[in-house]
Amino acid sequence: MAGFHPAAAADADAAAREAAVLLARSGELDAALSRLAALHERHPADARVRHDLAVVSAWAGDDARTLTLLADAAPAALPDYVLDAYAKAARNRQQWPLAIDLYRALAGRAPTTVTPRLALAMTLADAGEAAAAGAALAEARALPQGGGQADADPLDVHLACGYVRARAGFLTGALDCYQQAAAVAPHDAAAQRGLVRTAAALGAPQQALAMALQRPALWSPAEMLRLRQDAAAHLVRWASLPGTPVSDGPAVTALALQQDLAADLDAAAHAHLDLTYDRIAALAAAGRDAQAVTEFEALRRARPDLDAYPEYVLRAAARAALTAQRPGLAAELYQLCLTRTPHAFELQVGLFMAYSDQQRHDRARAVVERMLANQPPLLAGPAGAPRPNPDYTEAQTLAALELAYRDRYGEALDALDRLLAEAPGNSAARLARAEVLRWRGWTERADQDVTRVRSLDPENAQAAALAGQVAMDQRRYAAAHALLADLEGHTPEAPAAAALARRVALHQRPELVLRAEAGRSDGGAFSSRDWRLDGFYFSAPLAHRYRLFVHDAVRYGRFDEGIGRDHRLGVGAELRAPNWVARGEVNQGIEQNERAGAAVAAAWMPDDHWRLDVDAAVNGPAVPLRATRAGVRGREAGVGITHRWDETRSLRTGGGLVDFSDGNLRRSLWAEFEQRLLDAPDHQLVGTLRGYAGWNSERDRIYYNPASDRELGAAIRHDWRIFGRYDRGLTQRLELGAGRYRQQDFGSGNIWTLSLAHDWSLGPRTRLAYGLRSGGRVYDGEREHLASAFLTLEQRL
Repeated sequence: MAGFHPAAAADADAAAREAAVLLARSGELDAALSRLAALHERHPADARVRHDLAVVSAWAGDDARTLTLLADAAPAALPDYVLDAYAKAARNRQQWPLAIDLYRALAGRAPTTVTPRLALAMTLADAGEAAAAGAALAEARALPQGGGQADADPLDVHLACGYVRARAGFLTGALDCYQQAAAVAPHDAAAQRGLVRTAAALGAPQQALAMALQRPALWSPAEMLRLRQDAAAHLVRWASLPGTPVSDGPAVTALALQQDLAADLDAAAHAHLDLTYDRIAALAAAGRDAQAVTEFEALRRARPDLDAYPEYVLRAAARAALTAQRPGLAAELYQLCLTRTPHAFELQVGLFMAYSDQQRHDRARAVVERMLANQPPLLAGPAGAPRPNPDYTEAQTLAALELAYRDRYGEALDALDRLLAEAPGNSAARLARAEVLRWRGWTERADQDVTRVRSLDPENAQAAALAGQVAMDQRRYAAAHALLADLEGHTPEAPAAAALARRVALHQRPELVLRAEAGRSDGGAFSSRDWRLDGFYFSAPLAHRYRLFVHDAVRYGRFDEGIGRDHRLGVGAELRAPNWVARGEVNQGIEQNERAGAAVAAAWMPDDHWRLDVDAAVNGPAVPLRATRAGVRGREAGVGITHRWDETRSLRTGGGLVDFSDGNLRRSLWAEFEQRLLDAPDHQLVGTLRGYAGWNSERDRIYYNPASDRELGAAIRHDWRIFGRYDRGLTQRLELGAGRYRQQDFGSGNIWTLSLAHDWSLGPRTRLAYGLRSGGRVYDGEREHLASAFLTLEQRL
């Protein structure tokens, strides 16, 4: 061809190749690749163009092109810089065998160079060949580093060391390598990122987040978000660990982190769902159980498939539901968790408590029987010596408590006594016995058990809370407040501490007590229509022991001779001390009986079984309203002694005097024996024997005053707990009584009574009772029928 000079064209292509390489080295990769690709298209057999195009493609991140260009090349024929690019491309594309062969070939060309050996070690680590990676790393570390003719400095070696050890799962070794890298180059990004990632992988996301926040520019928003979420999640798991001291610190910190994270997460993102899971667990760990349940139920409405929930979320929600007095939800969640881990002991305990709180005693009993059947009494100890199985012992304690939950306190205490005879140092069993003793009314014995546990384990929060409950039972209010203050300073979120706090707070409230009764009679001995009202308003406690009160008492009756009214307003004070309760009042009448009056009453309880009551009054309620209407006044005094064996049996006896201003002196004696005949979870049958005898010194007064009279009777009462859960419930009481009444000069006659009452607990602050009574009696030989209705309200304000 005219004018064509092959030598000149070759020189031009060589110049173009060199220009393209210069462009690549200056960072203009696209332009360089365009020129080199054109040259390669014209000269596909030119190895130098192919090599340059392969290397620049690798620089541009197009590893697939690099591998395609060099696929047919023999590694031994490739220059070092091409072999290096080829090896990196193979590693990037996870072609581990090829990358390993290429790095080994590159390292073999330069026995004293460090860099290819470090790359080989990291590639072997990527391929999962931990032992070979360690050997390659050791070989690289044995070569000279930094300065002189070395091709790598210590920073490179430390970074490669961290990478290799992290990939092998040797995280503590990796952390050491990255710490050495950071010591050599404190501001190196790779060293800092390695430190943070390894700390997070080691289970220290809090420290990892703190380090990342020192160099936030090193992290993408997504990476920083992940670190923050991991830190929050770790706090949640830490707060929920079983067997650790109860503290809401980690959970509260997690909640704060979660609040910040929530604003940065897309509500539809999977990370947001994880955050919601963790938030529920954190709320439960922080003791914010009601809120945890609320947020769990909101999530459940959006995602009803509970099988898709992580177990830790279901467990946290179950614990929260149990503490938040949602036993139905708790039982459902515990059952679901047990389908995943059927033999998890703590889940069985939770299910037992949920059933017990629901009053589903048969199911609770079945759970605890399975626990006892599945747990061996003894475990192999050191050198094969048997030792008690703590789970079996706990199941025995729960079995005893299950009896107590059904009001079978005697059997429960027998079971706990047997357990403590075998293991006197079992604090859980001893505290359980103390609780049952409390329920039985034996607070002194309960206090002894609690004191023993606290002397051996002063940090036991459950024992401290139970000590506070016993102190409240015994009216040692200052001690209860001190115990609560100590608990709130250490473990305020513990359920036992929260229960004590609620009781103390309730005790600090003023109280309103109203008692009203209205009746009618078809005879003449008493009023044909009558009603009475007693209302007390008690102040909040003063100095723990004292309450001031206002008393409004009204009596009304319609008699043959006219209407009787007695309305008295009084003020007084009440003392409540460990063995005493006393009340004193002065009052003023404002209708018919307008004279001043006074009343005192005291009760002394020396121990768990005995009680002595004394009272005295001037112008008190023992003076019949008919006498009050006629201008008769009186002074009265009474005494009563009670012996209470336990909750099933008691004997009460006493006597009284009323000194009327018309010269009559009335004396009386009475006694009552009560025995529980049937004791089932929701039904109790109680039998009562009663006796009374009275004498009057004068005859023929306007009010009923036989010379003497006697009464002997018996009654049977059925108590039916229609429902009951925590501090809410309804009990129906039906009582039928019969007896014989004898009046001097008028002979004897049969008597009967029938009453029906409902007793409501409407929450911790309110009790309401109402009912009807009917009966037939004989007065002065004439039979008289009586009917009445009554109402009682006790309200903490």
